[in-house]
Amino acid sequence: MDRCSIECLCPGIDDPQTAFGGTLAAVVKTRSGNLSWDILGSWTSEVQYWFDTSVNSMKSYKAPVYIEQTLTRVFGGGTTSIALKQVNVLFLDRNLYYLRLMPMAETWIAPFLGLRLGIEGSTVIRNDEFLPGWGGTCGLSFKFWKLTLDANYTLRQRPSRSLPDIVVPESILYITLTANGLFRQQKDFAPGTVRSIACQVIILLLYLN
Repeated sequence: MDRCSIECLCPGIDDPQTAFGGTLAAVVKTRSGNLSWDILGSWTSEVQYWFDTSVNSMKSYKAPVYIEQTLTRVFGGGTTSIALKQVNVLFLDRNLYYLRLMPMAETWIAPFLGLRLGIEGSTVIRNDEFLPGWGGTCGLSFKFWKLTLDANYTLRQRPSRSLPDIVVPESILYITLTANGLFRQQKDFAPGTVRSIACQVIILLLYLN
């Protein structure tokens, strides 16, 4: 379908729009810090579009609500952890729900190098039909000075959220650089106490396919 056809099917699809949104997160930990649960939710007022094959036309819809929660257990004094992440993508004005469940494990094989591995099961529930998907992820963390470099690669076979009987292959490389302990604060604290402020920069988010 060429650009002219899309604009004819959905006038205004290229018009600029102003959107706003927000994110809310919370973390709960045990006193020892070995077990934690966190939850994050985000929302935006952006208007998006999808192709409805039942009427052969583009339709607009509100951007979905994103809710993610993770249960993490730490072992070996923090050198090894296992986690179960669950992600919900809720489409409020479409009969559509996207669910992902991801168990994963991470271990630090050296003070400066950590490795992680995970698998993913997913499903798209569209018009009361369950469409399964799968995937896997691997990554590493490398610490040097006050910086931590994280690299993750994900291969995913995701059911289409619009087209029936279509599975979408996704290959994603995600790299972040985090800086900690950049500022030292001694007032109202014991001498030498470091108050860490983390700064995260997304270096690359790349769809390879």
